[in-house]
Amino acid sequence: MYDLVILPWGATEPHNLHLPYLTDCILSHDVAVEAALLAQQMYDIHCMVMPAVTMGSQNPGQRELPFCIHTRYETQKAILTDIVASLYAQGFRKLVIVNGHGGNTFKSMIRDLSVDYPDFLIASSEWFAVLKAGDFFEDPAIMPMNWKHL
Repeated sequence: MYDLVILPWGATEPHNLHLPYLTDCILSHDVAVEAALLAQQMYDIHCMVMPAVTMGSQNPGQRELPFCIHTRYETQKAILTDIVASLYAQGFRKLVIVNGHGGNTFKSMIRDLSVDYPDFLIASSEWFAVLKAGDFFEDPAIMPMNWKHL
């Protein structure tokens, strides 16, 4: 059985011309996997890392770029609500969102969900706000070159 579910959340947007469109998803997933491994090694906490959610909120000016997908707050909230409802029905009670996109905000969503699911703990963290890229990637100046799966 798992103690904690980790949900990477990113966006589908360009990051200049040299990075893949799912950069935010890939990075949040990699950070989530590493966090899950450390949680097990250091605290014997067993985590399930879910597939990354690829839908993010975009800024004006970004939305017009080819293949940049914008999802409204309401859409993101509906996705998160459905995920929480599914996990809750399966017996899970702890979820950590590893956010990889600066345009996503979860505070209000989590507050609303805590009313409907008072015994379901949800936390959200922007990995880039709490972790220096140099602490996670060998050379933060060329982060994508260090992705194991490319």
